[in-house]
Formats: sequence, structure tokens, C-alpha cells
Amino acid sequence: MYSPIHIAIRSPLSIKLGSKKFNTVGEHNAIVNSCGSVLFAKFGLKPDGKKIKSLSRHVLLNETTNLYLFSRCGDGIIGHFSEISAIYEENPPNEFKHLIPEYYSLIDAPRRLWFLLSREITETPIDRLKLGSSGRGLVEVVSECRTSAMIVKIDE
Repeated sequence: MYSPIHIAIRSPLSIKLGSKKFNTVGEHNAIVNSCGSVLFAKFGLKPDGKKIKSLSRHVLLNETTNLYLFSRCGDGIIGHFSEISAIYEENPPNEFKHLIPEYYSLIDAPRRLWFLLSREITETPIDRLKLGSSGRGLVEVVSECRTSAMIVKIDE
């Protein structure tokens, strides 16, 4: 049976850079609301190339493919998501540079994977997300380890 795949990435809800604090979801949504799309970067290591190619194939075939973000919030984990319109490894096209949140320029870390999102990032439950590799629940896995990106499926 066919099962759509998605990607889940650990991402803070806010980030302090210098003396300024940024609401990460709010910064991305402001760009979606003014420009119609936004770029979201995966900082640091990216998932295995085969996984990215599979994810990209789903997007190119216009199959609904979501970016799920997860963050610790108190004793729990909170989730957000948006639909992926395109995926870029390394750098997005120059004509999309205006879709990058300004605070990214203050982060000294490599950006190796980019997602073009054409909808707002909204809060969503993530308890039905399972790892594509093992079938274990995402919430269970992220509570036990620091893995920053995983291919996931929705448990139907």
C-alpha cells in the first residue's frame, strides 16, 4: 500500500540572537502573508541523500508532502506544519532570496536544505506521526534522542 512521506524537523519556537528574540513561526508566517511563500532552512546536517531524493520526488509529483516542526514546550512537544512546494539542496534560486527570514543572516550555521512553503505554518498535533524507517512514534523518539530531522508518515 502507498503511504505518503513527510519530513519532521526539530526547530525552536523562538530564538535569541544578540539582544533580539525572534518568534520563528511568526517570522516565517509574516513572509507567507506578504509574499505568498517563504523559505524554511534546515540548519546543520541534513538527512540522508536517498531520503531527500524520495521526499523531492513526492513534491515534484504534486503529492501532498508536509514539513512538520517539533519543539519542546515545558514537559511536552508541540508540533507545527506547512505543505512543501519545493525542496532545494544547498542554495535556493536567487529569485527566492526575498523569501528568507531576515534573522537567518544572524545565524552562524550552514543551511544545507531549503523548503519552499506556500502556506502559513500552523500548530498541529504530531502524535500520529511515525518514523518511516521503524514505525516508532515521533513523539516517543524525540523524547529519547536529539535527532534533528526524520522522514515520517501519518498513522492512519
